[in-house]
Amino acid sequence: MPSKNKKDKRLNAIRTLLQTSRIGNQAELSRELKRSGIKATQPTISSDLKRLGVAKVHTVEGDRYVLPENKGYQRIVEHDQAFEYVENSSVRGVQFAQGLAVVKTRPGFAAGLAHKIDQEHLSTVIGTVAGHDTILVVCAENAPRETFKSELAGILTAFQSILENE
Repeated sequence: MPSKNKKDKRLNAIRTLLQTSRIGNQAELSRELKRSGIKATQPTISSDLKRLGVAKVHTVEGDRYVLPENKGYQRIVEHDQAFEYVENSSVRGVQFAQGLAVVKTRPGFAAGLAHKIDQEHLSTVIGTVAGHDTILVVCAENAPRETFKSELAGILTAFQSILENE
């Protein structure tokens, strides 16, 4: 039986994902939760969606889960957990080319994540250049790709999840 804190964290993550992303099925929700460092089985996700009163609506753009309006709900998240969640849920993908890595993010998140990468002073990274939803990471000369990947994964859980699926 999961602890109440773990369940609350998962429910809050689901609420946030459904409010900020177009998610139309449980497989997509499971992937997004995993990127955020939260593992949940399909039966757990199904139960959580019922518990939250989530409905699936059909739109021109496709199916989408929506939360019921609840003006009385106030989400309380600890400061450090909020930043960790936002960082992990903002990474969309990573591609490598020679001594470069291109990190795709949700719109508006590239600068913050690039700053985090720069702050870590990774041995394999010379620096970053950030756009709106893309980060160009310049790797140190002859830096082993596996070391670089490992260092990225050490910064954010999302990198580990994305690199596993590469």
